[in-house]
Amino acid sequence: MDSLLTLVYPSPPTYFEFDRNGVLNATLLKNSQPTYTIQTKQTATARTEVVDVTTQKVIVVIEENGIFPDTVRISSVNGGKAIKISKWMKEERLLDKTRVRVIETAYRRYLWKVHVVHRLALYAESNLETPVAYIKPATRTSPLVIVVESEAMGLIDQIIASLIIREKELR
Repeated sequence: MDSLLTLVYPSPPTYFEFDRNGVLNATLLKNSQPTYTIQTKQTATARTEVVDVTTQKVIVVIEENGIFPDTVRISSVNGGKAIKISKWMKEERLLDKTRVRVIETAYRRYLWKVHVVHRLALYAESNLETPVAYIKPATRTSPLVIVVESEAMGLIDQIIASLIIREKELR
């Protein structure tokens, strides 16, 4: 009996367009439909909230506290409790001296690297050649976009939170 080989093609990536050229006070659109809103309030501290438009639930809170450590609260991480950004997203150096920011999940580590084409790209530590998420920078004719591979969609809240933090650091 001959065996059959079944090819399974991966799902296409998901594109999230920003409605403006910035990650603060913006709306993320998927298929031209609002999916997440990012709201930043500046007082003595800066507080950024990411809201899932469908459920109207806050899924991420980033607080920049001035003299106290900055914190992030992600509903799917640490029981939804605040954690220091420096503890959640650690800075490390690779063997080639490249500086990266590392997110440790229950399944694996992911690394944000500065990228010459994409500006920022997120890689699974096990594959530093193919990003699982990356930015398509804005141009005169197209908005800022986050491209997320299907395998990383379960981390979308952490991807959005860490992208906001990294973009603010780079701007």
